[in-house]
Amino acid sequence: MTALSICIPSHAPLTAARASIESALALLPYGDIQVVVSDNSRDPSKESFLGGLDRPGFRYLRSPYDDGFQNWRHVIDSARGEFIVLLGDDDILTVLPGFATPRSADLAGKIGFRPAHAMFSAEQGVYRPTNFAVEGATALERVQAFLIKNGGSNVTLYSAMRSEVWRNLFAGYLAHHPTRAGFTDWSLTFALVSTAPMTQETHLLYLYNSANWDSEEKIRASNQRGMAAGGLPPEADQIQMALQAVDGFVAIARSDSPVSMEEKIEAGLLVAGVYFGHFVGTLQKRFESGEKPSPKLLQTAKIALAATNPADQLIACLVIIELWLPQLREPYHKFFSEVLGPDLAKRAGLTGS
Repeated sequence: MTALSICIPSHAPLTAARASIESALALLPYGDIQVVVSDNSRDPSKESFLGGLDRPGFRYLRSPYDDGFQNWRHVIDSARGEFIVLLGDDDILTVLPGFATPRSADLAGKIGFRPAHAMFSAEQGVYRPTNFAVEGATALERVQAFLIKNGGSNVTLYSAMRSEVWRNLFAGYLAHHPTRAGFTDWSLTFALVSTAPMTQETHLLYLYNSANWDSEEKIRASNQRGMAAGGLPPEADQIQMALQAVDGFVAIARSDSPVSMEEKIEAGLLVAGVYFGHFVGTLQKRFESGEKPSPKLLQTAKIALAATNPADQLIACLVIIELWLPQLREPYHKFFSEVLGPDLAKRAGLTGS
């Protein structure tokens, strides 16, 4: 088995994706590394260029999937590495002096390693560098460590993770998720960091292209695209934090996680509570804006204010989702049963009764 696969689910045309792909190919000489591109761009020039590359360790796939998460799964399932790092096709990987391909023995008991990360955009250049491990004896401690260190950024998703954990997430959590909207990447991150500790790799730098996220206007537009891709109406953005609270809990508490039920519930409720707090803060701003609240918004506030502890807050988020998006009621309850299992779903109050 290869030590590390760099997996690039690519939708951009060759002109936009070439720098990212070539940055990954530059790691091949370091040994026991594979680069896999799953291309759903339908760009003939890209197919011709990448299909014609003959480099040991490189594999080019013409993806049959237009859906972004399905393309992620395609590239992950096609990789042979013990560890997998996803690379966005507008991001860059670069090696720093002293890099050596990590070995399994070096990562015993770890889910993987986190490269150094930094953001970049044409307007701001390179900024917000982060370099940290995610340690902790329990799922709760690891999630707490991540929340403290991540600085509001989700780039930790683009770390080297054990391939079997990624595959389990796609076969379980994502296979049954009702929407797989754009914000689902956050719940995937919580699923990963809660599973086991993560070390840091200071000699590998991941540069994340923040061009679509470097202003409030772009963030709103990206969120709207993610909602639409998940089949959600535009108004769903008003309850996005409630959706993320439920998703975060389920991702951490999923039945294929190796941690104990008590640990999963404890860490999952922490994440649900964090998102619930953000949701209540957003509601408060809506009411303070002077805008006349709709009856639905008033009912939402009433439900939220009645929830005074994390367990109640999780249930309140689900009730709010069903108020705004009643079509998701049955899909979500099936999701809970399939991913959490009936016992944990019942214990958490996430049942159809």
